[in-house]
Amino acid sequence: MTRAAADLLTAEGWFAQHPHLRVGLDQLADGVEPETRFAPATERAQTILDAYQAQCAGDGRVRRSPDCARVA
Repeated sequence: MTRAAADLLTAEGWFAQHPHLRVGLDQLADGVEPETRFAPATERAQTILDAYQAQCAGDGRVRRSPDCARVA
């Protein structure tokens, strides 16, 4: 959500009517830009995708290993 959208919802009283939904917005509004906030997750996701694509290379079959089932 953009700051402009949050400002509009606040001005219209939407958050006054739904104060519990403001909590999530407040948690995100610590001044960190989304690109910075999500950079580590993006890097991790790309690493996982690269590994998966490497497994699929060659004969096209996915070779399963315990790492495929790991939840980080």
